[in-house]
Amino acid sequence: MSEMTGTTKGTPHGGQWRSSVPFITFGTAVDTLNYSLVISVFPFRLEQLGYSNVSSLVGWLLFIYSGALVLSTPLVAMISERTHSRRGVMIMGLFSLLVSQLVLMEAPSFWVMCLGRFFEGISSSIILTVGLSLICDTTPEKQIGAHLGMALAGGSLGQLIGPAAGGALYARWGYRAPFVFGMIFTAVDFIGRVLVVENPLASQDVAPSESIEDKERSPTASGDPNPTQSEPQSSLTPSNEPELSIIGVVFRLMTSSRTLVALSVILLCSMTSLTAEVTIPLHTQAVWGLDSTQVGLVFLAAMIPMLASSIIIGSLCDRIGVEKVAFLTLIAGIPWWGALTQQSSLAFFVVSFAIQSFFIGAVASPVVTELAAVARGMKGVGYAHMYAAFNIVDALGNTCASVIGGQVYGRVSDGWAVLCFINIGITALCACLVFSYTGETSLLRRVFTWSLS
Repeated sequence: MSEMTGTTKGTPHGGQWRSSVPFITFGTAVDTLNYSLVISVFPFRLEQLGYSNVSSLVGWLLFIYSGALVLSTPLVAMISERTHSRRGVMIMGLFSLLVSQLVLMEAPSFWVMCLGRFFEGISSSIILTVGLSLICDTTPEKQIGAHLGMALAGGSLGQLIGPAAGGALYARWGYRAPFVFGMIFTAVDFIGRVLVVENPLASQDVAPSESIEDKERSPTASGDPNPTQSEPQSSLTPSNEPELSIIGVVFRLMTSSRTLVALSVILLCSMTSLTAEVTIPLHTQAVWGLDSTQVGLVFLAAMIPMLASSIIIGSLCDRIGVEKVAFLTLIAGIPWWGALTQQSSLAFFVVSFAIQSFFIGAVASPVVTELAAVARGMKGVGYAHMYAAFNIVDALGNTCASVIGGQVYGRVSDGWAVLCFINIGITALCACLVFSYTGETSLLRRVFTWSLS
């Protein structure tokens, strides 16, 4: 094992930078570019193949991707935790991504494109689940929020530049160009993953991390003024001894109030964000007459603040605590849903949308940091289990929101305002849940303790 870890004699060349937190975090952040790079060229390819009703077929391609992600995520999590090898699973994911890009590039028919999107969904589940877990394995506990925020910012960056880059490559060199670029990008990323040296403690069967029950019996909890100073410098992957089945893991997650609240918050916030995204083109066209290019600029104005917010909010989680950051972020986002109901000024609408996106889009950073903290105190549950649940819930929220947003907007009088007020209620509910249950010592418990003192 020492030959692999690089911590004793036989350390691999460059082991220090290959196992460094920035190297691993950057790799996870840039992976997401590939998934959005080719979306903008699907309609043109389907038209070239002679298909009609292209928008419906593109919708099915997006659905198959999401379905493959959801279906494969539990299996990915179990494999990652049982093999104790993030690196190996990540390499499998990048290989799946290469296969999907090749299939999509050469697909002669719609069903072959569906097959390519299925493989792409599997690779996405691996990158999102195992990539975040690898960051948690490697990063010191007091810095996890900042690095998870960077990884999430990479996802926003991929969504921002991917479609535009794909469209530009298609316009200049044709349909295969975005896929060739993506395959080159993936190949470089593949080499980076091969070079990764995992945290030695994450690649071995280590002793279980201190559980919540153990912490209550620790010297610190019992009032010992001189607790042990042998605190590990990096956050360990929670041990899987005894190994739990999928049912066992689900049961553990369902009996943890902190886990349920974190997952509920990401479900509800993803719904609020997507209901706005699917209806903003219709709303801005109806009120201000914007065309597709102008609507794209509105979304661009919202995405740019999100790049910074994930990093800023993630760093604040490490500094002042997840529970405070999550609560304040949600509270700060509420007024801007109300501001979005005004119809007098397009400039004010765009600014309000950008500020709302800054706060609500950043909620994912404290949520993933909270899930990492819970995993460290839950025996038998690992980071990959937590982030598998995160990915599934996020995908379900997006799926539900795409239907709910369109139905409410189309069937209810002044549907946009109704959606905004619904989102105010949902965001306020999330803030109440965070206030009551998030963190090792929730804000509600702190207030209650302070009031009694």
